[in-house]
Amino acid sequence: MIRLYTIDDEEQIRSIFFDNSVVRNFSSSQKKEAFFQNWCGQYLKLFASWCWVASDGKEILGYLISCPDMDLFQSQCQLNPGQQYFSHLWQKFPAHFHINCSLNSQGRGIGSQLIKQIETRLKSEKIPGVHLITDPANRNINFYGKNDFDFREVKLTESGDQIMFMGKEVKFS
Repeated sequence: MIRLYTIDDEEQIRSIFFDNSVVRNFSSSQKKEAFFQNWCGQYLKLFASWCWVASDGKEILGYLISCPDMDLFQSQCQLNPGQQYFSHLWQKFPAHFHINCSLNSQGRGIGSQLIKQIETRLKSEKIPGVHLITDPANRNINFYGKNDFDFREVKLTESGDQIMFMGKEVKFS
């Protein structure tokens, strides 16, 4: 079942978030908390009506956290690393999201169901597109491709890392 996030879901979301994170070691609990807040918590706090969870009735299997408009996000939140490189694409793909599934729930179609949920909301709000940012070498690119994220742009960051913007236009019926 897909439903809107509630504050009671945060601990399980936190667990899934860190299970999927490429960053595993933190020099302090404060740095670990700041990392969570930057990538997840600020969405839950400011855009809760744009955050969904997949649940089996007992536990959270996955989540999708989002904001409907990057200009609004930038006015209220700290941009995540890499987002500023793609501000020229925000008008075409204004919505942004992060998605993760628990390790034992991956590959079961839960992420695709969560993406369908945000697409339904985007259509109802007449928001023309959605995007995410990832590493171009990440295995999640195949998942997003299967979910019709067909616009791609790669940038080189100041630190020399490559990052990829993947966008999907929302079709209004």
